[in-house]
Amino acid sequence: MNRRPTPFMAWALVALVLLAAHVAIANPLLAEYAAREARSEVLAEVISQRKALIAGSARLTARLEATRASGVDDGAIIPARDTSAVALLQEHLRHAAAERGLRVDTLRVLSDRAIDPMREVAVGALLRGTVVQVRDLMHGLETGAPAIRISRFSILGRPGTSDLEITLEIAALAEGKSDAD
Repeated sequence: MNRRPTPFMAWALVALVLLAAHVAIANPLLAEYAAREARSEVLAEVISQRKALIAGSARLTARLEATRASGVDDGAIIPARDTSAVALLQEHLRHAAAERGLRVDTLRVLSDRAIDPMREVAVGALLRGTVVQVRDLMHGLETGAPAIRISRFSILGRPGTSDLEITLEIAALAEGKSDAD
């Protein structure tokens, strides 16, 4: 009994072989492709984060070199062990503002707290000046020596003038314990 397959059976057999090939070969390849695409997206994100870190490290390296060149205790802290640390920070802010043409209306002591084995001193100021002067002051404080943290900053416009009223609070590390201790 030698029967020839009907055309319908031949097409069904071809379809069955193609389906088996798809399940055995194409599906695993498509799954692998999807997995690799997902890994590529993750790696692209990691690469962009690392590029940002590298760019940031170049800025930090430049700041460190500028700080070392200034010769102020590596620029990390204010070199004082008593209340003069606050006075030095106030004088630094007053000098930085004067260099940029800002007017200092008030200066006040905000805090002096222990951060073992050092302490953090903070001062606040009310300044008046233009946008360019304020920008230059902020840049100078953030990139100069000693290392200063700007903890609060607000700007109010003054109607009828180009002057701004700036409330600024800065903090820096000083040697030793708090004066309150």
